[in-house]
Amino acid sequence: MNRNSEQIPDSQVAANRKQYSSAYADFAKHWEAAKLVKNLQRINPDFYPVPVVEAPTDKPLVAYDLRARDHDYLTKNELTEAHGRCGQLMHAANPFGNPIDYAFYQRSFPVWMTKIVNLLGNHKVHLFGEDGFWLVHMQEAGKGQDVSWYGFEPLE
Repeated sequence: MNRNSEQIPDSQVAANRKQYSSAYADFAKHWEAAKLVKNLQRINPDFYPVPVVEAPTDKPLVAYDLRARDHDYLTKNELTEAHGRCGQLMHAANPFGNPIDYAFYQRSFPVWMTKIVNLLGNHKVHLFGEDGFWLVHMQEAGKGQDVSWYGFEPLE
């Protein structure tokens, strides 16, 4: 079922804003990725996108099988680590601390970018309170630059 409409928000935080803010009054102060991930996981253990690969199938009435993507995408742990490391670049350097290793970031940014694209390019998300999932294509052949999404619900 194609549900390209305003029903799916831009992110898990937006999708679960009511539940999240009722559980955490200081929602706007959650800037640290590790804490944000931990808190989101308490509300929705399946909040993190699951990257998939669509493979042709011979099953009747099924266009593609969804298969797990290889481990070439940004994991939750890598996200929190990368965010923590980038904090060094977002704040003034301590003149008495270790100097910033700019070569590390020069090597890491292309890797992180590739892993983020692999994570989000074609992924499933499970929204709070829903039994099904959403399949999201960041770019779909023949549809230009628009994001496409499709809702799937369990058969009864």
